[in-house]
Amino acid sequence: MAAVVEENFIRGHHSIVVAGTHGKTTTTSLMAWAMEGAGASPSFLIGGVAENFNSSFRVTDGPYFVIEGDEYDTAYFDKGPKFMHYLPDTVILNNVEFDHADIYRDIDAVKFAFSRLVNLIPGRGQLIAGWDSDLVRELAPRAFCRVESFGIDSDARWRAGDIVFLLR
Repeated sequence: MAAVVEENFIRGHHSIVVAGTHGKTTTTSLMAWAMEGAGASPSFLIGGVAENFNSSFRVTDGPYFVIEGDEYDTAYFDKGPKFMHYLPDTVILNNVEFDHADIYRDIDAVKFAFSRLVNLIPGRGQLIAGWDSDLVRELAPRAFCRVESFGIDSDARWRAGDIVFLLR
């Protein structure tokens, strides 16, 4: 399926891959919705139903494709991560932690998979790095593209501050 998505939907578009060991579905949904609000009308493929769209996918004539970049293996015959098929121009990398012990033997194997994704971003592309994750900070210098950092509890360039939680 990942190869079909790559060839039939992503190729020819600016691919925005949202990756990390957690938060992918939420971040992909938010990215697609923010782009929609900005008038970009992105195509998207999300690992869950985005409430604002009432769908997990959409194909448009717009230049952007937002996709949830899963690190899980692609298929029985392709043990590489799905995100290796998504031709990333921009990667939002939220976090990296040990996960999927059935696929990755240890944290070094997980880091290697994500470092390969970071290396796929072309020089004209961009890595948007979750600076609250120590492992993302470790991987970011390996990018061949511009890196922007975001976070809450870090020295990220883009920081959320004065956060107020409202209870309903």
